[in-house]
Amino acid sequence: MTVTDWLRLVYAGDTIGGTHVARPAEAARWTALVDRSDPYFACAARDVDVVRGTAAADHGWVHRPGGPLGLPPLVAVTHSSLVRLPEFAAGLRDCARALLDAGADPDDGESLYHSLGDIECTRLLLAAGATVTGTNAMYAVADHDDADVLRLLLEHGGDPNEPSPSWGAPLLFAIRRRCSTAFVRLLLDAGADPRAVTPEGVGAYRLALRFGHPEVAELLHGSGAVEPLDLRELVVAACASGDAAAARRLLAAHPDVVATLDETQRRLLPDLAAAGATDAFRLMVEAGWPIDTVGGDWQATALNHAVFRGDAGLTRFLLEHGADPAVPHGFGDTVVGTLEWASRNGTEGPRDFDGCARALLDHGVELPADGRPRPQQGK
Repeated sequence: MTVTDWLRLVYAGDTIGGTHVARPAEAARWTALVDRSDPYFACAARDVDVVRGTAAADHGWVHRPGGPLGLPPLVAVTHSSLVRLPEFAAGLRDCARALLDAGADPDDGESLYHSLGDIECTRLLLAAGATVTGTNAMYAVADHDDADVLRLLLEHGGDPNEPSPSWGAPLLFAIRRRCSTAFVRLLLDAGADPRAVTPEGVGAYRLALRFGHPEVAELLHGSGAVEPLDLRELVVAACASGDAAAARRLLAAHPDVVATLDETQRRLLPDLAAAGATDAFRLMVEAGWPIDTVGGDWQATALNHAVFRGDAGLTRFLLEHGADPAVPHGFGDTVVGTLEWASRNGTEGPRDFDGCARALLDHGVELPADGRPRPQQGK
């Protein structure tokens, strides 16, 4: 195995180009077959002696992108997926420390953002002077739902109201990511505006109810975020929180209300499917939400999101309720392409891709005999 091949197991496509995910466990199995003298291998694999030696011999090396993937050394360390493995984590922190001691710039615009999955590495970068504002770290930390890392960012100048064209404020993005009440409380205690509004005009209080967070909504209400709720919002809130009795009572009294939902409300179906909010999701489908609405991070239908997570039960449920497997997602493919990518790359969720394939086959979706889904044209 070449160093380049090995590095492509260590780094995800968002780091080196492509759509693949990192495979740290597989990379760890192959380390013995890679040239250990390569300094970029050393950065990825926590060989601190090689890192220190290279930095001492070439003082400019810590500032220079290089190696097979053209990564600066500090970026190579902080982006290494091997930090997820206990046997590599401490060594990678030592490599980051060695590079910072040798003059690497913690404000490279990338390292802090990608260090957030390892609080000790984040701590090293912040202690070395990394700037939080402008790095997207205040938003990215919500992907980890880690209140300790958030606290660290806030202690080092993170702005709880840092604006974003997509979501408006970290508080709103944290609600969108369904972060814990403790995470949201920490933002509010740091000065986050409880009356923040998304670019689409949805306030934090309503957003919390839309994403099935009644505790967060109550916390926001106590902080001064008060918004009127019309019938549509009451139905959305009941479904999103999994309150079947309330949802069915409202729908029985107002059977046509789902037909009046606006686009942001309709998109909650794929958004909650992507989040794995099973109870909410099923209630919405049963209530009559348009089943092929696209949404989520990659503009896909709920069926695509269910298959992406390997949730065979929801996949079958959606197909039984009329979901169209030919609707294209944001990457231009259909659910068969989603099945191929997710089953090969691995995703968070149940990961029952065989069950998803059986559900698709049972509903007339053609999969090639060799097991590789054949791309289909969307409608």
